[in-house]
Amino acid sequence: MQDNIDAIKLTRKMGFEVEATFIFGFPTETFEERLDALQMAKALKIDRARFNNATPYPGTQLYGMALQENRLHSEPDWANFNAAGATTAKLFDKYQLPYYPVGSSNDEIQGTVLLANVLFYFNFDSIKKLFNTKHKASGKWFEVDKKDAFNLLKACYFVLMVGNVGLRTLYYLLKEKKCRTLFFKGVKSSDSSSKNLVLSDE
Repeated sequence: MQDNIDAIKLTRKMGFEVEATFIFGFPTETFEERLDALQMAKALKIDRARFNNATPYPGTQLYGMALQENRLHSEPDWANFNAAGATTAKLFDKYQLPYYPVGSSNDEIQGTVLLANVLFYFNFDSIKKLFNTKHKASGKWFEVDKKDAFNLLKACYFVLMVGNVGLRTLYYLLKEKKCRTLFFKGVKSSDSSSKNLVLSDE
């Protein structure tokens, strides 16, 4: 992990922006490791981050492990094989992850994925980067041209999307103790420090 941290710091020092993807829900993974991943992303001041759910695509080692563990949950036409499914699921749909590890639950993994995305962008600078129309990065969720800034239809869509995320966040906070723990520790963690990480420039 330290090699990744050093590479990110060097990249930022050279003036590049940094995007990163974190995947939750691998075998043997712990809740504490998911919390550390969120804190690391914040502490390193990564420009854009995505937190996705582990997806056992056919042909991968994870697919074989999911089959062996009898924990492969595939819907017709592989409809739930979506690495961003935990984030983009609709409010009233019971989204089934294709895989989650022993010792966790479908709601726990979905909730921590969603909350990590929300908490990472839980500050003005990060939100501002999401709406930076001059930057065409892959990690940006939204892009609004100036001519569409006051488009009523797009404004309504955005409000509905934010409402969906907000209500799903509330659902997981009420339902899952580990989601509450991640949320409150994630809010308390500062952008300059992170548990169990060596972030000095030396």
